[in-house]
Amino acid sequence: DHDKDAITSTTVDLSVLDKTNGIPYFLPSLQASLGGLIQGQFVVVSADSNTGKSAFCISQAVHAFTHFDKQPERGPILYFNSEGTPGDIFGRFWSNLFKKQVPGGIEDIVQRREEIREKFNARFDASKFVVFQMGTSGISYIRSKLRKYKPSLVIIDMLDILATVEDPITLKKLYDNIRLLSLEFCAIIGTTQSGNTTWFDKESGAEKSKKFLTDKDVLGCKAKSAEAETMITIGKDSNNPKLRYISVPKKKRGVACNLTCELVDTYSLYQEITF
Repeated sequence: DHDKDAITSTTVDLSVLDKTNGIPYFLPSLQASLGGLIQGQFVVVSADSNTGKSAFCISQAVHAFTHFDKQPERGPILYFNSEGTPGDIFGRFWSNLFKKQVPGGIEDIVQRREEIREKFNARFDASKFVVFQMGTSGISYIRSKLRKYKPSLVIIDMLDILATVEDPITLKKLYDNIRLLSLEFCAIIGTTQSGNTTWFDKESGAEKSKKFLTDKDVLGCKAKSAEAETMITIGKDSNNPKLRYISVPKKKRGVACNLTCELVDTYSLYQEITF
């Protein structure tokens, strides 16, 4: 009776590691390199300010949402937001989801909001995408919602707001707690601010940006990257504001990859560019 929790080679369940049954990444190269998102995965998405962290999360949320539409038994997507209002998130989510029907993107969504709301609720299960406004909420708030809703995917935008101070000990504890939540409930994607990846060139006075970021470009990287299973970084192009450069400097499973994308702000949409 005291050893019911003991696991041996005869009782271990390796099926939980099968990424073919996971939630697919919305970018083909990421999916091919990393496989699907499964329970126990804590993924950190790092980028400088105004680079497109939220657009990345929304693109992934929409892709997962349409994937869940074929699997009604799946729990919901929980989106913990600190970037704008819940209306911003739903407007961007709908502009991405209905991009073929709303050429003006979020501006069309705002003008046709009741029509879009009616179409969405008639076509989809609205309970499968739930937004929470974090404010000054802490990790206990996140944990309480996960216990109540039993989600299939959690997105936290941004992780940094959950830490009262950005010292290594506090960040390590925060990220370790989120990793434990991913083990108990489902895959968790969280965003964080990178550091020193955009600067002004002294000679030209022009803004310069680093394209492919490493884990060293993340503030508090020793604490933050240590607890994440996967780190995805997003860099910008100083000469082409529409391009984004995605890299995976850390992963426990999968293969390394670098890819170039176009960011379509109108729809909060990332589109992979192949050469």
